[in-house]
Amino acid sequence: MSDNTRLDRLNISHYGPLRDIDIDFENGFNAFYGRNESGKTLIVEAIESLLSDKESDRISQRPNGFLKVEKNNELFD
Repeated sequence: MSDNTRLDRLNISHYGPLRDIDIDFENGFNAFYGRNESGKTLIVEAIESLLSDKESDRISQRPNGFLKVEKNNELFD
């Protein structure tokens, strides 16, 4: 049996210039797109920080919010 892990939901209330971000990820491929300096990389850095406690080189704070991950049909916050 293979382990199936996917991001389910991301909520960021405050992270640098990001405010009130709420993303429900769909099954399959999800992509971030937008203009330069619109926050795409900060969203990815926030996900990385929430998953690994890694600090950003650009933002001196931790993201306020949560990430829900689904693994084998079980949700984890």
